[in-house]
Amino acid sequence: MATNGAVLDSVGPRCSYAQRVRSSLVWMLDFAKALSARGLEDVFPTFESHAEGFLSRASVPAVGAEPLRMRNDWGEDYQRLRPALHALLERSRNEGFSQYGSLLDGQLSSIVKVIGAEGGDYPPGLGATTIEPGKNMSQFHRDLLGDTRWRHVVPGSLHFETLRFAVNVLYYDITRSGVRFWHRYWMAFMLARLGEEITGQSALDRIRSIDSWAWPDGLARLT
Repeated sequence: MATNGAVLDSVGPRCSYAQRVRSSLVWMLDFAKALSARGLEDVFPTFESHAEGFLSRASVPAVGAEPLRMRNDWGEDYQRLRPALHALLERSRNEGFSQYGSLLDGQLSSIVKVIGAEGGDYPPGLGATTIEPGKNMSQFHRDLLGDTRWRHVVPGSLHFETLRFAVNVLYYDITRSGVRFWHRYWMAFMLARLGEEITGQSALDRIRSIDSWAWPDGLARLT
């Protein structure tokens, strides 16, 4: 999946850092919308997984933050930014894709081909995912490992591997736009909280409520 330099130029050096973060949030909402007709409602558990994985083991000397303090600070950030995040989501629902979102939506079928739709043969490094228990594992991931259906069906499936590949490209592009790496997880945390609020479900409850693992439907329609 190739990124478009013109898209990244639109959030180039002349943009303030806040504008880059806002553009990245729009890209993340576009990512969710490209993967599922329900958008963030289906995809926010992915963002929850990334945020929780980071917070369970993060210590960022550059910002002087430890995991517990960071989680509390991020929770306060969400409460402060709720109106702006809801407005951003509403705009995403009512408008078409951004330039980046259009590029991503158009290349999903290419991502499926890269992963290996035939026979489930994945490129090296993109094989079945495992989550190994450890002292720094988040409670979210401990509970996810306890879900038998998820553990035996999802890791290594075409849909999951495609999702992992696509989200890694998304995060790579966000980094290229000039957003600090830990801010990716901050944005994931914001969108996970927003997803919980609009669905009335935790990420785990949302995962457990999905009838078919052939999701998101944006991927199902391509396979």
